[in-house]
Amino acid sequence: MREEGWNVPDDEFNAWHGANKKEVVEYFAGTNGAKGRIDAVYQSFNDELEAVYFKEDSPVKPMPGVYEYFEELRAAGIKIGLDTGFPRKIADHIIAQLNFGPYIDGSCVAMEVGHGRPYP
Repeated sequence: MREEGWNVPDDEFNAWHGANKKEVVEYFAGTNGAKGRIDAVYQSFNDELEAVYFKEDSPVKPMPGVYEYFEELRAAGIKIGLDTGFPRKIADHIIAQLNFGPYIDGSCVAMEVGHGRPYP
């Protein structure tokens, strides 16, 4: 979005973590008078996300202790679901890359349920 010359302050952008990524682009398009560029910028944004998350040396790493925590939850009979604002393709890749599949009961992405965080 910044490559488009849009004003995207870090604090405003960071407030959108977990939100539907297309909604993020729509918001910043509106604040920058660029509503006609939403689809093109969203596609570019999505391509950039895939380039980062799908490369061999991806920055995505599990938090320390996460697998042990998942095992504790399972032992307590608690089901585990993950949610994200990323598109399904990226979410599935991250889940596979981190080997979360055996530990979780499901996942959802904002585009499939209509809203990202903070909605339940």
